[in-house]
Parts: sequence; C-alpha cells; structure tokens
Amino acid sequence: MADDQKLFRESLGSLLEMRNSNLKVVAQASNGEEGLQLAIKHLPDIILMDVRMPVMDGVECSRRVRESCPQSKIIMLTTFSD
Repeated sequence: MADDQKLFRESLGSLLEMRNSNLKVVAQASNGEEGLQLAIKHLPDIILMDVRMPVMDGVECSRRVRESCPQSKIIMLTTFSD
C-alpha cells in the first residue's frame, strides 16, 4: 500500500486482512519513492496506490512499478474534495 496518510494505510490494511484471510499486506509506503522501493523488494501481486503523495506521486510511481514489476497489478485510490 502506498499512501501518505498513515492512519488511512493502517486502517485499510487491517480491514482488508480481517475481511479476507487470503490477503496479506506485506508493506506500507508513505510516498511514491518508498512505494517503488518496496514494490521491487516484495514483488506484490496487487498494489493499492494513492495518486497524490510527496516525493513521487502515484502516477509516476505506477509508471516505474510497471517497468520494474510488470507482474504487479496497481489499483489507484484517491480522494479529492472537488
């Protein structure tokens, strides 16, 4: 999971693991750069990625993950007030 809001990451991760025993959150990143490094390290099946993050946004991180970890699927999650 990659999202700059720690509470959101931890809450969603716990909820996903509680609701489905087949899901395991292997890593959580607070920005796109960290997300890319963790994706390369863990080679996850699915990455939940926020669009707006510091250091590297989710769009750029997704592009780089697709190059480095083509087997990983990316689901973009974000909220916009507008």
